[in-house]
Parts: sequence; C-alpha cells; structure tokens
Amino acid sequence: MSSYRLRKVPSNWEHPKNDKGSHIPLLDGSYAEYSKGFDERKEMWNKGFQEDWDIVGTKQIPRYVPKASENEGIAFEEWDGEKRLPEAYRPDWPLGEQTHFQMYEDVTEGTPISPVFEKVEDLASWLCQELGDGRYPYPASKWLEILTSQHPSVEMIMVSPNQTPSG
Repeated sequence: MSSYRLRKVPSNWEHPKNDKGSHIPLLDGSYAEYSKGFDERKEMWNKGFQEDWDIVGTKQIPRYVPKASENEGIAFEEWDGEKRLPEAYRPDWPLGEQTHFQMYEDVTEGTPISPVFEKVEDLASWLCQELGDGRYPYPASKWLEILTSQHPSVEMIMVSPNQTPSG
C-alpha cells in the first residue's frame, strides 16, 4: 500500500533536489506550528506531564497525563526525539500563493510523484496515465473523486495496488 498526499503549492514551485538530483524529502505542514507544539510538549514534560492520545471516533485528541514512572529522569528529547530543523519542512507559503496541485508520497516523508498542475482535473488525468499501469488501475474520474474528496483538508490518500477500481 502506498500513501500519497495532495499538496497545494505555488505555481512556480520546484521541489528542491540534492547534488545527485534526487528530491529532498520535505515534511508537510508549518514548521512554526510544529515548533510551537514541540516547545509546549517539552514545557509540559518539564512540569511532570507527557502527551497521550484519546481516540474519539476516528480522531486522535491529544491530552497530557502525569509522566509514567519509567520516564522520570529521562530528557524530553530522549523520549520525543530531537527538535526538527526548519529545513525539514516545506516552505510556509501564504494561502493566496498555494494555487496549484502536486501529489506527494508520504513513505519518504514528502517527495513529489507528479509535476505541479494548475487544475486538479489535470493532476487526475496525469495520475491515471502514470499510475494506471496495473498498480493503480483507476480511471481519471476515480482519481478526481479521490482528490476532490480529500481537498482542501489535505487528508492522506491511501491507495492499495490492484484494488478493483470504481467510477
């Protein structure tokens, strides 16, 4: 199963590449939001609490609970991991600049699998052509249904190879 995510990008977006010409993975979302959350979790950790999750329906709701005894004396970064650098995230463009569409895979933490398209319909046609070789035999109308049902919330699109296509 592959995991793809639809991202809105500027019209002139060119995903960065390393010196070997390979795309550099970029996490989706705002670094500023990630950093704020990291700092909040660390502050709560230092006060004796750790993050936990409640599952309500299909949503995970974060909450803080007293730190487990086995976590006493452990540095926050050892428990949660080192704080990521801003370079690990895609640019935090203003919403008005995010006018085009690009499909990313999540397995690599965010590398593009498609060119940038102005219209989501054009991306759906491209996906049909490029991924319709038997791995994901969806007609363009099915890809469009998947893409438009997920946008603009930008939820993850899970695609199973050789699923019976509909649409």
